[in-house]
Amino acid sequence: MEDQVLSLASNGISACLVGGSSDLRTEEKAIKGDYPLVFVTPEKVSGWDHGLKAMQAGPGLALIAVDESHCVAEWGHDFRPSYLELRSLRDRFPQVPIMALTATATPRVQSEIMTNLGLRNPLVAKTSFNRWNLHYSVKTVNVQSRHEALCSLLRGLEGSAIIYVMTKKDAEQLTGDVARIVGSKGARTYHGGMSPADRREVHHAFIRDDVQVVIATIAFGMGIDKPDVRVVIHCGLPKTVEAYYQQTGRAGRDGLPAKCVLLFSRADAIRQRRRACY
Repeated sequence: MEDQVLSLASNGISACLVGGSSDLRTEEKAIKGDYPLVFVTPEKVSGWDHGLKAMQAGPGLALIAVDESHCVAEWGHDFRPSYLELRSLRDRFPQVPIMALTATATPRVQSEIMTNLGLRNPLVAKTSFNRWNLHYSVKTVNVQSRHEALCSLLRGLEGSAIIYVMTKKDAEQLTGDVARIVGSKGARTYHGGMSPADRREVHHAFIRDDVQVVIATIAFGMGIDKPDVRVVIHCGLPKTVEAYYQQTGRAGRDGLPAKCVLLFSRADAIRQRRRACY
């Protein structure tokens, strides 16, 4: 969400984020209608009932949009219990239109989204999963050939890159290798074990082009919207095909050609199965 607020600001559109770390002044300005677009985290919705009602009573709510709505579906690849709280919005604001958005929803997940958000006979608009400018490839690697593949993909790269790994330890270990490959352009780690301030700093550095490559777990996920990501690399298996599509969707958002490369070893499948057992 923070990424989307920054992107809107760069295009002259005023927006704010109301969440766990937002300040009172921002919330008061949102309630007064100073921002045409107000982003609210799902975790904040249930505890900010007074704010939403004040917005409706004052400037009014024109639309409630639930982005990444596959998170409301228990059969989805990225289920978040806090999204189930959004069902109450239909009851609290019965006259306000609700729109659910997602790039990855199987028919089963689509049905669950409609049920869990209380959507009544909604218009369903779907486009193809195919993005013509993305080139997908899978390479079987070992430790040495993985390094060679990373060198080939990253040396001389114009634009940015995201490398997804399976664990926080993987991210930290790989960052040093990647930093040596890209040199002064820089590589940084991003994972859920970092403090919010540190994650925010890496995120902003990536958006500002102060760092070219981010090596991350899935914590560097929804809402990342940088147009010039030329390659998304997976060093390890994602949990599901839907999760893989979601993550590779960060590539080529400017419409220009981009690569999505999965560097796979048999050991990755074993690790993923073990993780699924816990």
